[in-house]
Amino acid sequence: MNVKMKISHPQLFFFIVQTQIGVGILSLSFSVHEEAGWDGWMSVFLGGIGIQLIILLLYALSSRYPEHILFHAMELIAGRLTGRLITTAYTIYFITVAILVLVIYKNIILTWLFPATPGWVIQLLLIISAWYLSREKLHIIVRFYVFVSALFLLVVGVLLFALGDLNPLYIFPIGHHGIGPILKGVMAAMQAMLGFSVFMFIFPYIEYKKKRDVLKTATFANLFTTAFYGITVLITMMFFSPPELKLVPQPLLYMLKTFSTPVIDRLDLIFLAMWIVSVTTSLMTYVYLASLSGAHLLKGVKRKKLTLWTSGAIFFIAMGPTNNLTISKFAEGVDYFSIVMVIVIPLLLYLLSLIRGKPSSKGGQQHETTHSS
Repeated sequence: MNVKMKISHPQLFFFIVQTQIGVGILSLSFSVHEEAGWDGWMSVFLGGIGIQLIILLLYALSSRYPEHILFHAMELIAGRLTGRLITTAYTIYFITVAILVLVIYKNIILTWLFPATPGWVIQLLLIISAWYLSREKLHIIVRFYVFVSALFLLVVGVLLFALGDLNPLYIFPIGHHGIGPILKGVMAAMQAMLGFSVFMFIFPYIEYKKKRDVLKTATFANLFTTAFYGITVLITMMFFSPPELKLVPQPLLYMLKTFSTPVIDRLDLIFLAMWIVSVTTSLMTYVYLASLSGAHLLKGVKRKKLTLWTSGAIFFIAMGPTNNLTISKFAEGVDYFSIVMVIVIPLLLYLLSLIRGKPSSKGGQQHETTHSS
């Protein structure tokens, strides 16, 4: 691959972070509080530790085949038929996560910004935005991600607004709910931080001197996301009392709603409108990955064309889940699907690769340029 088309380590950092941080930050405090009460902030930091262990596994697998895109490496490890079946499963997984992101943020926009607007209109605008950029090559996508990362300062500003109204007593006594509920909260926290595995699928597109540099970058990205989410959850839990947190499904937005300035009365609406960009980046990543895996399955079909088909499928399927119960069940299903696709399958592939040994590095390199115009 042309070196100019590869992405640098800072770009990889923001690619991972922008994929992880999105719609989940708005409701994470509520989700972990449901499982672990005011100890939910501990679940977030424990979730970060768990994710780091998974990152080590994913790096161990992908670094054994640095010249091959993972979907091709799976065929070398498990055989052509099994490898293609696993690639198909990953394509479905990417589409499923994209649908979940789209449905959740559409509902939030309908609730907070445009309650009279048809849901399909909001979905269409979001998916068109995701399609427009995800059809480009990876190095162009990550440049956009780096540019919009300045929006993280919005959350920092929100948290600074709240510092004068915090009550640390709301999170005491620490550990009151016990290890069981805290561990249940870890699952909710890890769902909000999905996206840490993206480096595994783009390993050949990363510019590095030593393969271990990729692991370091993924680790720093995970540390940033964990700290970012953990501090946000900790502050919102000290802002709202435990009984109040049970009533606010998007604590960050409700916290913003309590603030006003002489110029802006509804800071929550301004924040939500601007945060659409960060949510869309997560959506873009999964559209990109779905088209990348699809292009590997459909030889001769350019990835750029597949982004349109993938985006269309995501749009129409996302029109199905409408009520909160259906969405909750769908999100729960994605949780279990993620366990299989991000932990179980990579672990089995890694063990199988150890048994079969490393393949020859000659031939079979599968780069994005093969499928992109």
